[in-house]
Amino acid sequence: MLPETSEIRERRRSLRISQAVLAQVAGISQGALSKIERGESDPAYSTVKGIFGFFSALESEAKAGTVEKIMTRTVVKVEEGTRVSDAARLMRGRGLSQLPVFRGRVAIGSVSEKSIIAEIEKAGFDSAYGKKVEEVMLPPFPVVPEGSSTKAVFGILESFSAVLVSSRKDGSIVGIVSRADVLRRG
Repeated sequence: MLPETSEIRERRRSLRISQAVLAQVAGISQGALSKIERGESDPAYSTVKGIFGFFSALESEAKAGTVEKIMTRTVVKVEEGTRVSDAARLMRGRGLSQLPVFRGRVAIGSVSEKSIIAEIEKAGFDSAYGKKVEEVMLPPFPVVPEGSSTKAVFGILESFSAVLVSSRKDGSIVGIVSRADVLRRG
């Protein structure tokens, strides 16, 4: 049985997580989270379960270590509107296999060697390299707040190739963890 939704605001505040960050983690809008916290909405069971599971993972972080130990603080990214050829050149130059795609401060997708190669197979080199990254991008990487346990991040990396790390204060992206980062730091 899950705790009452009335506990969400108190636990979120005690963990010093902004509404924006928790909403992003829960996959809901900040407005929807605000309504849940005020008792004005009856959220899906899966949403509540995910929120309390996330709280539990953060509360046990002292035992496991935190994401800051393994994250790369410099996030190499491309902006929406960047040509695929420029993204590929950046990936080659930095020895990366994937990049997050941003619109201002918000991650809107990702581009990878795999997505670029798929587009080359479909449309040919010239056509693929002339496109903008948003035409070939994949979904964005999951986001976790600073202080998240490495255990939680490892669980996410079983299904995703990278995780973005957000500031608990304002939700801005402050780091990234890829599978390669974990192996480099091991």
